[in-house]
Amino acid sequence: MIMVEQDARKKLASVTKQGKWVIIRLLPNNCRLYGNSEHTFTELFYDRLQFQCDERITYPIYKNNALEHIIPILENGTLGAPLGVNI
Repeated sequence: MIMVEQDARKKLASVTKQGKWVIIRLLPNNCRLYGNSEHTFTELFYDRLQFQCDERITYPIYKNNALEHIIPILENGTLGAPLGVNI
């Protein structure tokens, strides 16, 4: 698995260096805003693939029903286009 992650890191290098990132997951009846650590997905995204977490995300794991936390990030106008959507 390490070889796959290293290959992905090389292929994504030009993207990971651009801007800061947040992870938003839309689920039925739930909107999750992932934190900066202590979750398998955030460790893969931020640590292993080396995306840079937005500095406004200062908590671990994720927040459930986080729409009220996402809106200020969107209103600020600094959130870029999503890398992918998981529905």
